Amino acid sequence: MKDLAYCLGLIFVLGLLLVMVSGHLTEGFESGLQRCDVDKPCDGHLKCINGFCAKTEPVDRVEVSEVPLLPSGSPAPYF
Repeated sequence: MKDLAYCLGLIFVLGLLLVMVSGHLTEGFESGLQRCDVDKPCDGHLKCINGFCAKTEPVDRVEVSEVPLLPSGSPAPYF
């Protein structure tokens, strides 16, 4: 019974620490992102996506190096 009380106390203390620290942690890879919602729309050409303003223009695809293909009808190489 005493072990159960220690475990529950430890879980409570760790949970309390997580709640206190979670205010200082931020999600995402970039800082300074502009938040948006119905009352705060995005500026300019940005659109609101999942609560943050983001660009929605398509990104050009750039081929760095082409993959060499076998000519049709040739046997598959075995290494």
